[in-house]
Amino acid sequence: MNVILDCPSGNVFIGSIDTTREWKDAHYICNALSGYIETIGINNNAQICIDNVLIMKSATNFLIHHFPSLYFQGCVVHYLDLLLEDWGKTTRAKRIVKKAKAIISFIQQRHVPLAISRHYEANLILLNPTETWFATKFLMVERLFKFKPAIEQIIVNPNWITFINSLHGNHC
Repeated sequence: MNVILDCPSGNVFIGSIDTTREWKDAHYICNALSGYIETIGINNNAQICIDNVLIMKSATNFLIHHFPSLYFQGCVVHYLDLLLEDWGKTTRAKRIVKKAKAIISFIQQRHVPLAISRHYEANLILLNPTETWFATKFLMVERLFKFKPAIEQIIVNPNWITFINSLHGNHC
């Protein structure tokens, strides 16, 4: 669990709590965060931003009971990821993600398309999504759209014909 202080001058990493072998109930989380709140000073704390898991909400209720001036804020990133995950369950989204992965895989696993694409988009790389954050699949598709001019250049590049012929065994 990471503890980050957000203030007008920017974000500051305060610390990290290794919860690997801990039973992560509301009391444990409350106690772990209380130490950071007290170290920073209650007058310097205004809000707690956590994910939306029920245990975290319960921990927040304990914290607000001990520190009544604190305000609870659910994590917008977590909400958005859940929304994108729901959108991603549609047949259309699954089809788009599958095609995008196939295009990226094709380019990244073959030296000629990769070299041509890097020539035309040297500052832009294709993204592969992570499984834990569904939003990365949307970012992958968005990046693929930005990469479209390079993909078009792959196909019209004279080296493309030679490459395609080599795939099919035609060396003419």
